Amino acid sequence: MRDKKKTRQKKLLVETAWEVCNQVGGIYTVVRSKIPEMVRHWEKDFILIGPYYHHNIISDFDYADIESPLINQALETCRAKGLEIHVGQWLVSGRPQTILFNPDSVMHKLGEIKYFYWQHHKIDFKNYDPLIDQVLAFGYMVYEFMSELARNCMQADVELISHFHEYMAGSAIPEIRRNQIPVKIVFTTHATLLGRYLAMNDPNFYNHLPFVNWEAEARNFNIEATVKLERACAHGAHVFTTVSEITGKECTHLLGRPADFILPNGLNIDRFSVPHEVQNLHHTYKTVLEKFVIGHFFQS
Repeated sequence: MRDKKKTRQKKLLVETAWEVCNQVGGIYTVVRSKIPEMVRHWEKDFILIGPYYHHNIISDFDYADIESPLINQALETCRAKGLEIHVGQWLVSGRPQTILFNPDSVMHKLGEIKYFYWQHHKIDFKNYDPLIDQVLAFGYMVYEFMSELARNCMQADVELISHFHEYMAGSAIPEIRRNQIPVKIVFTTHATLLGRYLAMNDPNFYNHLPFVNWEAEARNFNIEATVKLERACAHGAHVFTTVSEITGKECTHLLGRPADFILPNGLNIDRFSVPHEVQNLHHTYKTVLEKFVIGHFFQS
């Protein structure tokens, strides 16, 4: 448990995932399941970041103020730059503080964003892909926010920790590291992008894994730029984690960096305790009824 003694430096944890308030894959369940424990452990020092999609807001998001002056100051600065930002609570167990960035609000900067990926990281996003365009725009917004928040935290002597899930949320990592923004970065990959493609096309994928030429295969599947982005996220993180030993092997051979820690996904089973008790009671009373019926009517 985090030590709350005054002698310890205060910490702020910002967790970013493309699936926050956006149910598009299994990571949505992973992030959502752990929120109650994160809120219990970190209290007001934990905040989530995700993309803004209007059709999700009605059922998944409730507008509310954030109490932290450090965060509010960073939000104000970013909004002054033209970033559309929505602040509130994700309507799941734990009601975490949540910030949603609208990638469409910076699409006019997309050419500039892609240029800096090429100039600074040699990643060429020349192919048109609407989803990747949104990912890059989202990453730009996260970078701007984290830069402002890190400056505020440094002045207030608060240690800033940022946890990114997958390259879609971690697209801000390369620029954060290049510009030496004072934030501790954790990057988690749940499955490598190239690994997904190879596994679908090679029944003996894991036997062949040590001999895979990642650049050639990425070009073959026309995902070279995205794979390079994923590698840049993995290499830019201070701490790199994945969720299984087998995915760890993919990280070593396809991303060029072994995972620092293997952290299997957990499951919050508290919400299932009541149905389980009902099932047990159902079985118990069904046995009683069977004995009653047999005892009274079996002979006839």
